[in-house]
Amino acid sequence: MGRGLKVLKIGDVLLAAAVLVFVGVWSLSRLVHRTVGQTVIITMDNKVIQTVRLPEVRDFRIQGSVGEVLVRVDGDRVWVETSSCPQKICSRMGKIRHAGQTIICVPNRLIVRIEGARFSSMDAVTM
Repeated sequence: MGRGLKVLKIGDVLLAAAVLVFVGVWSLSRLVHRTVGQTVIITMDNKVIQTVRLPEVRDFRIQGSVGEVLVRVDGDRVWVETSSCPQKICSRMGKIRHAGQTIICVPNRLIVRIEGARFSSMDAVTM
């Protein structure tokens, strides 16, 4: 046997298995325990300017600090369609749909966030 060949020991295999189990359980829990978006809250300068119950189809034209922002609500998804801010990061953030997700337009001091209730597809009987 050459010196470059290393043999895995039982401890190495157990550690790798434990890491794989942890990652699998963590990933599964993220899929099972989703947060359902129920309400869109749009704030500017820490003041609520719009509240929308989902699902809804509406557009909001909001005058921000540096210009207009178009926020689109379509069913259970929300996104910034257009913005007058220089870098347009908020409009490139994409669509959000789960509670806790947020879109922020710093130059316009605008925050679009989704709030909702936590649910699980598993209950005590199925566990």
